[in-house]
Formats: sequence, C-alpha cells, structure tokens
Amino acid sequence: MLKISQKPIETGHKRFDKIVNEESSLMTGNVMSNCQFSWFIRPFNQTEFNGSTKQPGELQKYDLKQFDRYRIPSSFVSKIQSDKDMFYILYCLRTKARSVGNTVIHGWILTDENYKLIHRSYGVGSPKSDAIVDGVLPYLTV
Repeated sequence: MLKISQKPIETGHKRFDKIVNEESSLMTGNVMSNCQFSWFIRPFNQTEFNGSTKQPGELQKYDLKQFDRYRIPSSFVSKIQSDKDMFYILYCLRTKARSVGNTVIHGWILTDENYKLIHRSYGVGSPKSDAIVDGVLPYLTV
C-alpha cells in the first residue's frame, strides 16, 4: 500500500516544500522523484524472483545497488544486513542544488515493510535539512 502526502508539507525548507507540494508528493515504496529516491530492500534470504531462483543476498544486493550514486550511510547498510529475513524500505531525501546542479542529500529514513521507523540519519547537517527528515516522518512512517 502506498501512502501519499495529501496535505501541504511545511518543513521550513522552501525548495523542498515547493517540490513536494507543487511537483511531486511523498510516497512509500519504489519512488524516483525530485524530492526522494526510495526502494524496497528485499531480505538477504529471499531467493525467488519471477519464477527463477537466485543466490542468497543477490536480490538484496541488486536493491541496494540502486542507491550507489547516493552513498548509503554505513549504519543503514549494517542494519539492513543484520536481519537476513526482514523487508525494508530505504528513503533518500534530496533536492537538486540550484547553483551547481548537484544533488543535495538532506537525509535518510529506513522503515520496515509496515512503515515502522527503524532508523533515520541527517544528511548535510543544516537545520533546514534536519527539518526535512523530521517533517516527512508522519508521511512515510506509522
């Protein structure tokens, strides 16, 4: 089930709020938008996919590889790899920097498949970026 942000978000970060409220919205699951990149992370022990059998860890490795360009914090990778039978959803909260065109990572959120918060991390360490992480939690977690 996807949860979609229906009321305007107000994190205090004008650019992020504008993107969410006018261009995209926050959703759970596999999402690629201007404000988030998120993906279901399959358990290490899941080996069945589309009628074929993969080696243990192969599907999880594929899922984590989707985040290569964003450099997942090691604490998230450790947590994901610590439970071999758990489904997760990993969220990268981001915006494009206007001046240089680079992606600014505001923070990370990890939930279980039922949207329960497991771990969060702040990205650039600015109060506005931290407010994004805290501000989106009600939309992405239970």
